[in-house]
Amino acid sequence: MTRTTEEGGPAATSRDRTLAGVLRDTWERRKRETGMSLRALGDQVGVSHASLSRWFKGQVVPSYEGVVSVVAALGVVGEEKEMILTLARNPGPNLVTTGPPGVSQQLAGVMELERTASSMTVWSPLQVPGLLQSRAYAQAVIGAGGKLTQAEVDYRLTLRLGRQHAIVRDDPIKLSAVLGVPAIQARVGGAEVMADQLRYLLRVADFPAVTLQVAPVDGDWHGGLHGSFLLYEFEGQQSHVHMENHRTGQFVDSSDDVEGYAELADELRQLAYSDADTKALIRDQINKLETTA
Repeated sequence: MTRTTEEGGPAATSRDRTLAGVLRDTWERRKRETGMSLRALGDQVGVSHASLSRWFKGQVVPSYEGVVSVVAALGVVGEEKEMILTLARNPGPNLVTTGPPGVSQQLAGVMELERTASSMTVWSPLQVPGLLQSRAYAQAVIGAGGKLTQAEVDYRLTLRLGRQHAIVRDDPIKLSAVLGVPAIQARVGGAEVMADQLRYLLRVADFPAVTLQVAPVDGDWHGGLHGSFLLYEFEGQQSHVHMENHRTGQFVDSSDDVEGYAELADELRQLAYSDADTKALIRDQINKLETTA
């Protein structure tokens, strides 16, 4: 079989990183189902298993033809095939994903950024972010509205909790999390679930790689009131921003925009309460919930 051509550089945009994550996850799923090794896949695609490994790790961006060959060899069809090929045929900065949060492109992109970034800042004014959610809180969020089957809830719950490996692995991502006061005052899942979530936040706040702060949102206007965002930073590489909405997500790569979010992240950390005051606020809210549970 004719050997496909690799493009020269490593994954530099969120689209490239998402493509790498999707290809790797698709192969790993097929490997579990069929036992297909990386070497066997390489034989079908027409490249070495070492080349495939570089593609899947985002060390080299494959050509469009290479992606087509991988998709065909893995037997990917339908919407999943079109999603992967759309990523491959539309190179360049910035990526808008569609569909509910926690599935498809959006999840693959977020997980790949969390796997490879050296540090991350999350601003979440209204809810506890996914990396810091307890099981019961996450289940309440995912299952809200009753539109998903229990199997779908369980699947998304497993994926969300699996993402938390990023802050507990041997080389954890450095996480700076700034939550709005409303995020700790909500009663997601009821008083008991929320109190347990806040106790979990206090435990996570003591993790070596985690900095947790709470910020007021009832004072003067600041840029954080536009909504939540996640800033991913890499050593010697371009940073990326991700924003998640109800049915869409957006990854931002352009340097000017990313720099603006980095400046906003610094402003929010300055605005937020100290470590001691943050923990005191959380403990006070736990006490309020325990008296009403």
